[in-house]
Amino acid sequence: MTSPPARDLPGETLLGYLRGHAAGLYRQVAALELLADHGVWIGKLAEHSLITVERRRGYALASIDWDHALLALEAKMLPCSDLLTELTMSR
Repeated sequence: MTSPPARDLPGETLLGYLRGHAAGLYRQVAALELLADHGVWIGKLAEHSLITVERRRGYALASIDWDHALLALEAKMLPCSDLLTELTMSR
């Protein structure tokens, strides 16, 4: 069974899939919750195909391609303010 693209899923559904994949991985959970609390980034990552949804043993899980997300941010392909980019890249 083929999974729908992340951009086609309702936000809460996608967030649940992401949380399922990150469960028990504390750094992943922390990063995901920061993005979720912001309220915009999960959608932006999904729009740019940086979130993959797959089915494993009957469960839908989603993961963020962190390496490509960072490359997209550095290349200014993810729309955000210059200040946010500076703060993110200065770490």
